[in-house]
Amino acid sequence: FPQLSFVDVGGGFKVPFRPSEKRTPIKDIGRKVCEELDRHFAEERGIHGDKAVRLQLRLEPGKYIIAESGSLVVTVNTVKWNKERRIAGTDSGFNHLIRPTLYNAYHHIRNLTASCSENKQQQRERCDVVYDICGNICETGDLFATDRKMEHEIREGDVLSIDTAGAYGMTMGSVYNLRP
Repeated sequence: FPQLSFVDVGGGFKVPFRPSEKRTPIKDIGRKVCEELDRHFAEERGIHGDKAVRLQLRLEPGKYIIAESGSLVVTVNTVKWNKERRIAGTDSGFNHLIRPTLYNAYHHIRNLTASCSENKQQQRERCDVVYDICGNICETGDLFATDRKMEHEIREGDVLSIDTAGAYGMTMGSVYNLRP
């Protein structure tokens, strides 16, 4: 490939959606790929005139950069039991973040009210309570999480953060059911 000046390796770099997941070491991967490309193409292309021809490495890190830049912040307006399930209803829905509904995407959810309160009376002990965290659209699939173990009890009025919503949250959003 004598005219080749760059190689595009695309995207798909791992974003840590769950607290236990690790971030992709993108700098290490880039360095290793560049070394391999230089080694392979230096032999293939040789030296043209007095200067070596180097390849440029291009990548598309969109989600890798943007995912953690945004969170969907919702307020809990209902907490109820439905048979064996504890359900927390919110003031948002899949029209704002459809990834969990479309393909069961995991987004870490934190109870900001319970974990960040400076008021000692509002602080809550850590307890592993399991919830379905639902949206406000009357559709079966309007769920942000199913059987999600939360670190703190959820109460009406609590503010939850649905993390890593920066990538695709707005672009996949809609005005479904006339909700902005």
